[in-house]
Amino acid sequence: MNKVATLDEQIPLESVLIGNGIFSDTKQASSYYDIPCTNVTGIGPLLESSVCEKMAASVGRYPIICQSAEGFCGEELERPYFNSGLNYYDISRPCEGYLCYPIMNSITKFLRKEKVREAFGVDKAAPAFVGCSNEVGREFQKVNDFIIDTRPYVANLLHSGIRALIYVGTYDWICNFVGNERVFGSLDWKGLPDFRYQQENNKQVWSGGLWWESGPLRYARVNGAGHMVPWDKPVEALKMFKAWLEKKELD
Repeated sequence: MNKVATLDEQIPLESVLIGNGIFSDTKQASSYYDIPCTNVTGIGPLLESSVCEKMAASVGRYPIICQSAEGFCGEELERPYFNSGLNYYDISRPCEGYLCYPIMNSITKFLRKEKVREAFGVDKAAPAFVGCSNEVGREFQKVNDFIIDTRPYVANLLHSGIRALIYVGTYDWICNFVGNERVFGSLDWKGLPDFRYQQENNKQVWSGGLWWESGPLRYARVNGAGHMVPWDKPVEALKMFKAWLEKKELD
């Protein structure tokens, strides 16, 4: 519950689900090297060794430099992948269509229909739906939103007893599982010791990949899925979602 808001404004959260999230630039950005330059995904490496060697030299410097020079680190760790022309949302497929997902054109058309907007209660003055707004991105950039660490917000949810499911497709590059696991394997909350133990020693196998949990925090890998897990692996995503709502283990 948002204790800053009035009682009428508070949202009675039961749980949250965050898919392929970004929480800490300094903690996750080094994984932009791991995904294309190692075989952690099972289908790598993806980039030339000379490119990876240059990226590797920048990894150790990232936490020190990037808070004051995000642009430099973007060039060193992100630009090499973008320049490759590879799909940044699903490393197993070529980048085709809007946001590298051809289905996004159909989704955009659907969500722009007047009847759909009315069904969702969208304000008539609101602009047409876009999958990724450059205008919003520029406004975030102006206030350095991309380097704001949001891990404390997640920790506060957990300390409030709100359950959190973190799920990540293993073929995503931009918000990948390596970075997410570095975040939650070091998240500053009271349940960290046991969560870290489960992560290192007690990973469970389910039909979609691997999962582990401690208290209110559950983490799930979805093998072979990119950034849009429900689209890439609909059967597994539904199973994961239902198990979460029913407070059951994954199998």
